[in-house]
Amino acid sequence: MPSAKYYHKNKEYYCQQKRNWYRLNKERVSIYNANRYDFGNYTNKYQKTNIIGSWRIRGFDFLNYTTDEIWKIYKETEECFYCGVSFENRKKNLDHCHDTGAIRGVLCCSCNKLDVLKNIL
Repeated sequence: MPSAKYYHKNKEYYCQQKRNWYRLNKERVSIYNANRYDFGNYTNKYQKTNIIGSWRIRGFDFLNYTTDEIWKIYKETEECFYCGVSFENRKKNLDHCHDTGAIRGVLCCSCNKLDVLKNIL
C-alpha cells in the first residue's frame, strides 16, 4: 500500500486502476452490491432502534412528540411530502432544520438532497 503522500501525487493513476478493476469485475461487483444490505431478520428486528438512534445522534428535535410517535409517522408515510413520489422502492429521509434540529417532514432522497423545505418551513 503506498503512502498517502505518494497516493496524492499519483491519484489519477490509482483512480484509473480502480475504474479498470470495476470495469473488468462488473458481475462480481453487482453480486456484492445485491447482497450488501441483506441482513435478513436483523434489519427488521433492530431497524427502529438503529434509525431512532441515528436521529438522536444527529440532534433532531422531536418537539413535543415521543420517539414512538415520530417512528409511527415515519413508517406510515407512503409518499414524499414535497414531490409526492411513492416510497415503494425508495429510501425515506426524515427532513430536519440543520439550525434548530426541528423535524419538517418525510422526503425522498432527491428532495432531501436539494433541501427543498429549507425556505418553505
